[in-house]
Amino acid sequence: METYRILINIGYKGKKFKVLSNSHHQKYFLRILDDGSLIYPTFDEYLELYKIFSSNKYFDVNKKDDNINSTNKVKLFPKFKKLKLEPKVILSDNRLVLLELALLTAMFVTNDSPIINPNPVELSDGVYLLDAYDRDTPICNSTLFASYLEIDRPTYEDLKELIYKKDNISEKYKEWLTEGLDNIEKELGEINLSVLYYNLSRLNIINKNYDEIHKDTGMNVSIGYFDIETGDVVVNEEMINRKTFCHEVLGHGMTEAYAKGKAYTSIRMPVITESEGYKLIYDFGISIEEAKADMIAQIACGLKIGKIDTSYNQFIEFLRICMETTGVSLNDLIQKGVPYLIEKMKENGIDDPITHIENMDALMISFVNESGVFDIQIPGEEFNYREAILWYMCDYADDKIAEGENQEKVGQEVFDIVNNSYFENVTDGKTWINMENVAKAAKFIVDSEDFKENALNNNEEIEEQER
Repeated sequence: METYRILINIGYKGKKFKVLSNSHHQKYFLRILDDGSLIYPTFDEYLELYKIFSSNKYFDVNKKDDNINSTNKVKLFPKFKKLKLEPKVILSDNRLVLLELALLTAMFVTNDSPIINPNPVELSDGVYLLDAYDRDTPICNSTLFASYLEIDRPTYEDLKELIYKKDNISEKYKEWLTEGLDNIEKELGEINLSVLYYNLSRLNIINKNYDEIHKDTGMNVSIGYFDIETGDVVVNEEMINRKTFCHEVLGHGMTEAYAKGKAYTSIRMPVITESEGYKLIYDFGISIEEAKADMIAQIACGLKIGKIDTSYNQFIEFLRICMETTGVSLNDLIQKGVPYLIEKMKENGIDDPITHIENMDALMISFVNESGVFDIQIPGEEFNYREAILWYMCDYADDKIAEGENQEKVGQEVFDIVNNSYFENVTDGKTWINMENVAKAAKFIVDSEDFKENALNNNEEIEEQER
């Protein structure tokens, strides 16, 4: 028997399924009948859903389901909804067999198979960073990526000169980019610009309408997108504005690139989890990447972050909280990526950084997903942004109190961090959430006697296990 967390309910091809995840983050699916009962999936259903969750189009994530209970007995962490079962599938002859046996019988080892042979490096808690992302090239941060390019620390002036020489982009776009670089230099100062120089050198602006962009991405993207492999930026010229243009060209172009035969760099990471039967690849950190890109875009437009509303406000707030609790700057994130952020989270008492980021990734999926193809039922009961922030702050405060820091002081720090928001309100896609109210709730939880007692008990259990 295996224990699975219940992640989300989905609608697929007119049927409903529960998506489950085991301790290795491997996904399994149960079909939901009209009366609410659960049955095993057919083998074909499993394969189709598996391929969707391990593709680049739909980012495969897991998340916490339940809320922190801030009334009466305060719980330190939310409980998972769990199921214990043997993963099985229904074959075409209606036989019910173990999933592992079905995979072996079908010789599930093809180019599209989840069985791969990379050389992974352990990132955290059974999650591995891939040495290759369907390519024979190394993945690296932007600083290392620069060493693969024939570019020697380009300056802001070098980038502007490159832009002016390009005859395949309009004068309006050149103006947006050069003014954007001036504003970025004022705000971020010295930074390795090699990745951005590389992307600008191959930049090609392609105009497409709403339907064409929608078809290209298979997602709810209507104004533009950046192609990490070619460097092309596709825009809907009838809808494009300065901030969105800077988001795609400068925001993503600052860190995202693939130099064929040389290297691949990205804030978000292709990662892998493994077990005895098969391995699973998925993208991780898309919420951090989009927040970073939008922060850069707002800076490029000469705006103070938070002065204008943005569809990424909830992810920007999460990234801000991550940076304030870890001391990671935007410059650090640009040059060192999510692995560095995770490292600093752990150093600052965030015990489960992987899941915290995946919580935000799960919400991001619901924003970009093509609902007509794959209906992910988030947000709603399956996801709660407010509780995700509360759980993160509890994680942050737990170790501090267990190590003897003053509880009242920690509670006030938690309040100040959350309340120091760019946006007064953020959306989870369904409702508006007031950040000051979230800050008050976080302080209330951390100030409680139950929280302190749980923190001390958890610390004793950890020390006992270490002995």
